[in-house]
Amino acid sequence: MMSATSSQLSVSCVKKRVKVYRHEPYAASLITPASPAEAALVCCHQRSPKSPASSYATSSPARSILDAALPSAQVAAYPSHHAAASLALPMPMAHPAHTAVWVAFKYGRKPFVAAFQVCIGEMVIVEGDRGIDLGIVDDACTTPLPEKVLFILRRATAEDMTQHHRRTVKEQEALQTMRSLATQVHCPTHVEDAMFQLDGKKITVIISRASRSFVDFRRLQRSLFDVYRCRIWFAYLDEIQETMSTEVTRPLRRGQRRCSSSNEARDKKILPTASCTAAV
Repeated sequence: MMSATSSQLSVSCVKKRVKVYRHEPYAASLITPASPAEAALVCCHQRSPKSPASSYATSSPARSILDAALPSAQVAAYPSHHAAASLALPMPMAHPAHTAVWVAFKYGRKPFVAAFQVCIGEMVIVEGDRGIDLGIVDDACTTPLPEKVLFILRRATAEDMTQHHRRTVKEQEALQTMRSLATQVHCPTHVEDAMFQLDGKKITVIISRASRSFVDFRRLQRSLFDVYRCRIWFAYLDEIQETMSTEVTRPLRRGQRRCSSSNEARDKKILPTASCTAAV
């Protein structure tokens, strides 16, 4: 009876000196026990400083028992570099062979890269300015490609062609509005033409000027944005004519096809997939 009472008294005395962490109830530390006898009644775990996860795995008693129970052959089946390899960045895959072609638009043409076979005169959907656009495959491109390579996304569908014809009508209707706004804001230019991107996210306004001096078209640009609510881009007609001065850079006008609809399959020239060099 005396020993039981003394044990309860010792435990209650030790409880007052043991600090149990609120967020870590299994980690307690002994704070200066009253006597060695009281310290022997409590099994406390001293909290160690933070260490990486690997140290917990190697110093755990359960880990030691598991390693002793497993055969050595199974331990060797997991190399030490396995964890490091899983955290490494994936290696880039080999880039497939592509074909570089010229794609013509209403004014001029640009080089694009296709990951599939295309035909001259074929309507394709290409990467546009923050969107998509429609153009015509003009010829194979043998010149070095620019640093920022643009890609042909897919062939044009019937829905794309319908949208393309709607775009042509919108461009003709927009000319009158643009010329009227240019007169209202006293812009010293004449609006010659307009190009709508296929998805309607950008409009390029072709303007002419009396001299090669800078034209302040900012008021006209703001007015056009209020009407069409998309990106408004301006291009000088004289600069476009300079880039289109040679035969190879003249534009393919809409409605002009290299292949007629009757003998399109027979006369089309297929551009095979070939590797092209690009400064990426």
